[in-house]
Amino acid sequence: MPNAPQRVYQDRILETATKRNRPITVYLKNGVHIKGRVLAHDMFTILLETDKNKTLVYKHSATSIFPARMNHRKPHGGHGGGHGHG
Repeated sequence: MPNAPQRVYQDRILETATKRNRPITVYLKNGVHIKGRVLAHDMFTILLETDKNKTLVYKHSATSIFPARMNHRKPHGGHGGGHGHG
């Protein structure tokens, strides 16, 4: 479980996404990524609304959370992505 400063930072990111109704992408430890809008979150979970479903994601299964891109272009060069290539 993250310490208090990390938890506050997580909460700010998720709260901003919720208030602005902006989609996020959650990357999971198993390599799957889920894009959706944050409906709710607590200390352990994030409730996302995806295209047609609601998905409950346990935070301990996530590796990273990013604002979702509106266009799905691949990053150029060695920047971005975070997929371990290189």
